[in-house]
Amino acid sequence: MRQNLSKLQGNRYCMDDRWLVHEVTAEVFHMPLHCLRNWAIFLALILTASAAPWKHPQGWWIDPPVGWSSETNEGPALIGFSDPEGLARFQVFTFDAGRFSDLPALEAFFSNRLKWSGEIMPIPWGPWSCSLALGKSALAAEPFTVIAGFWHHPELGSRVAWGTVPERQASTREGSMLSVIDSIAPEHARRYEPGLVGRGRGGFDGPRPAVNLRFGGEILRADLRPAEIESARRVVRRERDLLLRYADAGREAQYEAMGRFYRIVYRNAWSGLETFAGSLEGFFRHRAMGDAEKVGFLTGAIFLYEDGTNRSDALETPFDMLLQESGDCDSKTLFLTLLLNRLGVEGEFLFSLEDHHAFIGLPARYLTGKQTPFLTGLRGTPLVGINMVQHPVTNFYRSDRWRAIELRMD
Repeated sequence: MRQNLSKLQGNRYCMDDRWLVHEVTAEVFHMPLHCLRNWAIFLALILTASAAPWKHPQGWWIDPPVGWSSETNEGPALIGFSDPEGLARFQVFTFDAGRFSDLPALEAFFSNRLKWSGEIMPIPWGPWSCSLALGKSALAAEPFTVIAGFWHHPELGSRVAWGTVPERQASTREGSMLSVIDSIAPEHARRYEPGLVGRGRGGFDGPRPAVNLRFGGEILRADLRPAEIESARRVVRRERDLLLRYADAGREAQYEAMGRFYRIVYRNAWSGLETFAGSLEGFFRHRAMGDAEKVGFLTGAIFLYEDGTNRSDALETPFDMLLQESGDCDSKTLFLTLLLNRLGVEGEFLFSLEDHHAFIGLPARYLTGKQTPFLTGLRGTPLVGINMVQHPVTNFYRSDRWRAIELRMD
């Protein structure tokens, strides 16, 4: 996928953003009045700066990079986002079922109306018909690059995310634009699946090869698709490069950017670990293990993974954690948090910029022995911190040094 994007880097796209918002909305779309029924909700939720995933009133999710802001007020049928410099811009259109008969009709409408040309790649995604488009437009003289995503469902309707950036800035904005497209889940039920870009041209809807893995002294089954593993690695590389842009940002922006980084990785691996999580659940059920015993088993197994402290600048994907049995503090913590959350256990990911360390926070009821909470979670829950690396951590009990990161999209 990266090669395809690089190959199209020279394509140009030109569009007056303000024209698209007003003229196309007013003259072409003719959205019925009932599409605006959630107008009040939309006004209440409209973003001023991205800090958490955002659920659209009509059911889809988007998680723009930190600092991106909403820039239109056309109602739920059309919203817009732009980067802090106002160079890269996205409009996301939402159509009711019946507005377009199928995905080709949706693609043709935008291609013809905006004089767009380029490559359209079909992306399989369950019941959704999807495609990723890269190219240019002949609407005006100033060169722009465009990246667009199309989603069509015969019952749930259609979504279009249309992104533009001046060609002279395209090389520095490509990663963030792909990240925006990839953060979109077309419906609530798809919010914990790899996004459009991460899915690539295919390989996600076929069978998962079964792998038997040793975990905590037991042999458990994990059905892992090679495409999902490679997608997770690509996502980590892309999001890490995007994260580096916040090196000189303020402390709050850095925490929000780190949170989004971990959240994107978490989401991308959630569905791929379904079979392994099911194997764990079966193992626990067969032994009549309660939540505290589940937590003890998982924390013990992952704690004993080799500490990858020599690779602290590179997060291991949850898949690689399982396959390689090694990782640094945030790799282990993210993997453990994901598994516990899949099993219905409240675990929170905590991170400190000052101490360059991550660990998991758990309510005391999940732990054996007398444990005194010294942290507060995102929803006010008192938490006990569990360090997942085999070396002491400075300032571990200083609650003011740690920040809980929102990973879930509920």
